[in-house]
Amino acid sequence: MQPHDYFQSERVLLRELLDSDLPLFHKWWNDPEVAHYQVGEMVRLNQEQTNTEMFRNWFKPEGANIGFTIVERASSEPIGVVNMWGASVKNRSATLAILVAKSHWNQGLGTEALQLVLNYAFNELNLHRVELTVFGFNTRAIRAYEKAGFRQVGRQREAIYRGGQWHDVVLMDILQREFREKAGG
Repeated sequence: MQPHDYFQSERVLLRELLDSDLPLFHKWWNDPEVAHYQVGEMVRLNQEQTNTEMFRNWFKPEGANIGFTIVERASSEPIGVVNMWGASVKNRSATLAILVAKSHWNQGLGTEALQLVLNYAFNELNLHRVELTVFGFNTRAIRAYEKAGFRQVGRQREAIYRGGQWHDVVLMDILQREFREKAGG
């Protein structure tokens, strides 16, 4: 397997952050429907400078933190962002997050990007475990994560308040051996 094989599939590729990506990331983050699904404490709409710095921080090459712009190969257009952070050398685990532009939801492109980043995490970085959190009402994302091999392993009951209601936060993870079994070896 060549190094570039970790970063491309049939329909998507992962590449480094370009300054020209930042206005797109801000636009996606600024969309109230996209913001509704973000797990973070506070979504700062309409604050491009603050959001731009946040995205730059996601891509800082510090320790085992890593971030990629997701690009649709057919159009060569950025369609999302995926990053991992908090990797521990001793425990060989990290946390993952992904954001896909609303115009590309329900096409399987996010799942494809997840497969690429997990392939890199487990086969190149030799991580043991990757985790993420997702709102319990975000069934579309949960299905995509499960399709990529993640399992629901915990639930913080009524931990987040959105849309006038309390919702659970779901913890999901995948182990290196599970990823490799799913990939066929």
